[in-house]
Amino acid sequence: MAASTDTPIGLTLSAKLTMQSPIYVKSFINTASPYARTIVGTEVMGLGDQWGKRQLDFAFTKYVPFSFISDEARIRVRVDIINVMNDRNYVDYNSNPLDTTRTAGSPTVYRERVGYGVGGNPPRTIKLSAGFSF
Repeated sequence: MAASTDTPIGLTLSAKLTMQSPIYVKSFINTASPYARTIVGTEVMGLGDQWGKRQLDFAFTKYVPFSFISDEARIRVRVDIINVMNDRNYVDYNSNPLDTTRTAGSPTVYRERVGYGVGGNPPRTIKLSAGFSF
């Protein structure tokens, strides 16, 4: 979902909300007979809520005219706040359905997070940019 609006002071505000259903891991289990496999898939253990990914971004843009150069010359200043709520949207999960108990070789069980990799979702980030058009 995205929205933007202009304010009376000439500032443009915009926001984007991204939500995704929980991630599913899919795996194969080799059965006793040759060339036979069972496909399993299940929802991973998330962060305790119903969303697999959630990210809220804001942007503030201001145009400053430079009329002494030309009628169309202006500077653009923009501040982006990415992942405002600092949601952790992990992507590394144990996808081995045979890991059902914790052992020294496998400290996590099936569906649990095994790493802190964040796919396409940085932690809270503030970005400042500027541009000149004429």
